[in-house]
Amino acid sequence: MTRVLKSILLLCALIGAIHATTLIMGNRVSGDVLLLSQIRARKASNVIQSEMLEYKGTRNITYIRALDNFINGTGGYATVVSGGLYAKNVTLRLASSAANRGYNFTVELYGK
Repeated sequence: MTRVLKSILLLCALIGAIHATTLIMGNRVSGDVLLLSQIRARKASNVIQSEMLEYKGTRNITYIRALDNFINGTGGYATVVSGGLYAKNVTLRLASSAANRGYNFTVELYGK
């Protein structure tokens, strides 16, 4: 019975991960410090919503995560436009997946 329950929970987690559009780059390791933590969201509109998130700092970025807080496939997409891993700056484009949809991301940057 326990094995069946674990299998069901694993399946549910995988289905949730398939529908989420989270961007993860790099690795968090011991010694990394949090450089940025923000929630960025836009409400649904009759056009695709998007924005550029720019970070400029003094430390090298080692980990980028833009967590899609909508896990039902209606959230958005995050892409690196410039900078990124091992640079001191990054520009992320956050966008809704389609018109009449919004997005909600938790963006975290770590570095050394």
